[in-house]
Amino acid sequence: MRKVFGLLLGTLFVMCMGNACDDVKDASENLCGPCGEVSEGDDFISGDARLDGFFKAVGTLGAATAQIEVDLKEELLALGAAFDANVNAEMSIGDIASSVRAAIDAEISANVDGSIEVDFVPPKCQAAVDVAVDAQAHCEAQAGCDISAECESGEVAISCEGNCTGGCTGTCSGGCSAEIHGSCSGSCTGACQLDVAATCEGICRGTCSGTCSLENNAGECEGTCSGDCTGSCELKAGGTCEGECHGECEVTVDAECDGECHGQCDAECSGGCEGEVTPPSCSAEGSCDASADCQASAKAQASASLECTPPTLTFRYDFAADIDADAGAEFVAKMAMLKVHMMGIVQGMYKMRALVDVNYAAELGIDPPVVAIAGQVEALLTADLDSFNIPPGRLACVFPAFEEAFDVMTNLVTGLGGTFTAQVEVVGVLNVM
Repeated sequence: MRKVFGLLLGTLFVMCMGNACDDVKDASENLCGPCGEVSEGDDFISGDARLDGFFKAVGTLGAATAQIEVDLKEELLALGAAFDANVNAEMSIGDIASSVRAAIDAEISANVDGSIEVDFVPPKCQAAVDVAVDAQAHCEAQAGCDISAECESGEVAISCEGNCTGGCTGTCSGGCSAEIHGSCSGSCTGACQLDVAATCEGICRGTCSGTCSLENNAGECEGTCSGDCTGSCELKAGGTCEGECHGECEVTVDAECDGECHGQCDAECSGGCEGEVTPPSCSAEGSCDASADCQASAKAQASASLECTPPTLTFRYDFAADIDADAGAEFVAKMAMLKVHMMGIVQGMYKMRALVDVNYAAELGIDPPVVAIAGQVEALLTADLDSFNIPPGRLACVFPAFEEAFDVMTNLVTGLGGTFTAQVEVVGVLNVM
């Protein structure tokens, strides 16, 4: 990677010969001033739309992975406090994860007969459509294009090579969901009001004809029901509703979708895209010389701004025969904490893999940010020197920005192993990997 960055710096070096901020007579026109920082996500460093788009994508990717590390440590420390693990903020993230995992395993062994069963729906990761459109518009505006009002107001859709999770202007092949308060012929996510006793594939709130995993003080079921449920069935992961669905109803379609499409869209998609995002030109005239170059930058930024939904976790277990009521209540409270913080850890793990693991991202149909950024570097290497438009006052900013970008990308390769190992170790308690 250093060789590639070195080649790029060498290519641009000739542009900087004999130029310095002191040589600029009109500082306002030539944008002389403090240089921005890649790690801060500054989008005006060099003054050239393509280079600044590249720096922005690298900074966004670096910030995303850094935040995952911070969030993981906070979640682990919270779990450590809940399960009385001997951990503190000064310990390495690997040591914290090991201590927390040991404490959770010990708690389960002491209070559960057998093992815990986990119903698990993994997170879904998607590139942000609005980021792609905003990046395209910003890049084209910086290149001197006249941006259309629709682009500025966020009304522009994108081409999605994968599953669209939002509005679709054409045919949606897959699931189509909409908010509903009534009969649902597909999968219901939310509350299912049961007028008659029926099987509940979620949390039964009411009367359970069989065994209920958790009851409230009034003796009503508020957990999983082994028999039929009468009352309300909370379907967090989606399921069949033999009553009225009060939430989101998803049906399989191969036609226009009046709600939100969760599948292939043969036209333009707005909302999110589980796959490669291609924003259209934001130029008001419909033609702008910078559109193609800006598109590569916008795609990279959208990939680096990946968002993942939280997973769905439902625990099922039987208490040990000798456990008393107080110990059982304490364990239930601890398992509730485990669910909350484990959701954040799993979400971060899936997001990190999608951001930096090329093979895993390809499995998800996502354009890997590291690949998109590498493509930008190749495009910059093959570009005509005369095509770069760097104001003289900004030339001195280019070298340190590339050095910083190199450091960020290097850390993605060498510095995240400990974080991912810690994620895998603590998530291993769920036996869902």
